[in-house]
Amino acid sequence: MKRIISVFIVLLMFLNGMSAQEECDTPIAVLIAEHIDGMNETQQEYLRSKMEQLVVTQGISADFFYTQFFLTADVVGMQKEIVPTIPASATCQCDIVIKLVDRAGLKTMATLVVNVRGAGATEIKAVQNAMRLINPQNKKLSDFIKGAKSKVLDYYNQHTGQIVLQAHRLAGLEKYEEAFNLLASVPECCKHYNEVTREITTIYPKARDKIGENYLKKARRIWTVEQTSAAAEEACYWLSLIDPKSPAYSKGETLYAEIKSRVQVEVQHQMKVYDDSVDLMKEQINAAKEIGMAYGRGQQTEINVIK
Repeated sequence: MKRIISVFIVLLMFLNGMSAQEECDTPIAVLIAEHIDGMNETQQEYLRSKMEQLVVTQGISADFFYTQFFLTADVVGMQKEIVPTIPASATCQCDIVIKLVDRAGLKTMATLVVNVRGAGATEIKAVQNAMRLINPQNKKLSDFIKGAKSKVLDYYNQHTGQIVLQAHRLAGLEKYEEAFNLLASVPECCKHYNEVTREITTIYPKARDKIGENYLKKARRIWTVEQTSAAAEEACYWLSLIDPKSPAYSKGETLYAEIKSRVQVEVQHQMKVYDDSVDLMKEQINAAKEIGMAYGRGQQTEINVIK
């Protein structure tokens, strides 16, 4: 009986671990090349949106713009044909090559080739209908994404310590935003995530004031160049990232009030409000992740062909 109970407990622990891994937000970006033979910009954007839809269903964040790992899709062997029917129609057939790429290691970690076919009243419609087969209902694809996620989580389980050391070095050089981007990439379900939280709470008090001043300068520059609703939104985005404890906060409030008084539409991003009821560690971790994400948005996302 004791043996049965112990096996049951181990099974529960295993299932809980699997559940946590499935729910764990994993930083894998979706990047599509600027030019794919046989496809126009609208079709390429449609393929990218289908890829994002696919990965989000597997617990992979679509918010990461600059990460070590990314999924990309290429189209090879595009064949289009006009069918002489009345009215005329078109068909499309091609292979979608999906890759999990390690940007830092400059290597492809996994590859999947999916043959897709589509038909429509026009060539454009036929291509789009073929791309629709890139979806979460395709078990071959969903299994590939699950496997990619597992590979990435295994990497972070093995390398969290090295990532923390690298972030520590960057912080020593006052490259705080880059350090937070690195730390934000580590999934919370990793075995040694406590090392990440410890490093964030060590760095954050030193980084807060400098980052606040930088974001205030960015917001001022954006608003000074062009006082439009789009510029207001972008400026307010940077102001919304300033910590209420930063010396730049009060100046940011003044600029924020000026922007809101000038634009006719309500800006989406609101400035932070200090709340002493919120756990300080949680507050700093969330702020550091926002800063890391903001840094990632400004980085280059060019795709190099990696064999």
